Amino acid sequence: MITVFTPTYNRAYILNRCYQSLVNQTTHNFKWLIVDDGSSDHTEDLVKQWLAEGKVDITYIKQTNAGKPAAHNTGVLNCTTELFICLDSDDFFRADAIETIYKEWEAVKTKDYIVGLAMLKAYSDGKLTGTYLPEEVNETSIYDLYEKYHFKGELTLIFRTKIIQEYLFPIFEGRSLLVNLLSMTY
Repeated sequence: MITVFTPTYNRAYILNRCYQSLVNQTTHNFKWLIVDDGSSDHTEDLVKQWLAEGKVDITYIKQTNAGKPAAHNTGVLNCTTELFICLDSDDFFRADAIETIYKEWEAVKTKDYIVGLAMLKAYSDGKLTGTYLPEEVNETSIYDLYEKYHFKGELTLIFRTKIIQEYLFPIFEGRSLLVNLLSMTY
């Protein structure tokens, strides 16, 4: 099963688009884990409304504001499914996204060296945020994808939960942390 994780902080004004994209999935075989990083808007009320509707399996965690890396860690540590994917509060999925992930995962899940999958990101008009993935490449590292194959753009990454739980973001009390996972040139 897949956990779709959404970190949020004062994003009630846009979170409904994310929710509707999950409601409209062709399969509902997933959990939506929302970590509210101390919002002071009406995010909590909005999520309570969705919980009452019962259209999506939602787990809601509200924590004291600690920043996105801490919210991400909370999500990872509370994930109980095989796969973990981050869907930011201002993003949304195509209607077949979860179904496509399951199909692609089925083909590689027995390969223990596979950490996860990568999906292309696009704007609401369907235009990609970057280039297509190289057709000749089925398996590669993120580093090689950008450096060796010259991919440009954003990706949505789907991780094996047991792997990502071993690599949490460092949290420095009283300090801001700018996390740059990939060095990309656009």
